[in-house]
Amino acid sequence: MNGVRIDPKEADLARILMIGALANNADIEMNDESLHIIGDPTEGALLVAAKKAGILDIRDSYTRLEEFPFDSDRKRMATVNETVGGGRIISMKGAPEVVLGRCMSLVSPNGIKPMTDIDRKLILARADGMADRALRVLALAWKPVFGSDPYDVNLVESDLIFAGLTGMMGPSKVEALEAIRLSKMAGIRTVMITGDHRLTARAISEGARHRQRRCDRGGTAR
Repeated sequence: MNGVRIDPKEADLARILMIGALANNADIEMNDESLHIIGDPTEGALLVAAKKAGILDIRDSYTRLEEFPFDSDRKRMATVNETVGGGRIISMKGAPEVVLGRCMSLVSPNGIKPMTDIDRKLILARADGMADRALRVLALAWKPVFGSDPYDVNLVESDLIFAGLTGMMGPSKVEALEAIRLSKMAGIRTVMITGDHRLTARAISEGARHRQRRCDRGGTAR
């Protein structure tokens, strides 16, 4: 976002940023008037977005009661948080197809409505379009928790409300291109192993090949 502030006046955007900040184990700190991410870079990017919108401090108003962490099998993370006033909310972020599988409704211009199969297809198509532009895509969802509902993972991670998608572009790593170039010269076949969406991985790979060709022609890798 290159220092550009985010206007959080739109309620849907503010909700997405809040979910991303609550279902999050990273932190950011100021050092010499610059931001430093502590923890996972993807989670850090969500916190930076919330800070630029001026709503990161909302984390101080919530107490985390439970966490169901992300792993390579689950491909999602969920937390249960309680506000000072006693309200509780479940926040989830993760792979779009996984999060959508846990949602039964979504936020629309007319409020919350049941999610249809057409809605799911449109959302997944939008996620694929973002991934095809080499963006790392996350889906975010939430739901309120009433009374003393038990924190069983199946109850927490079901009947959620889909909030939206986020897309993040990772910085190019010139040193990776050099490593690939040297491997190619040595006759070594390189293989990409990634947890990203297949379309994201393909777009990154194609971009890397394009930059490598520029380097081979004497250009600059950027």
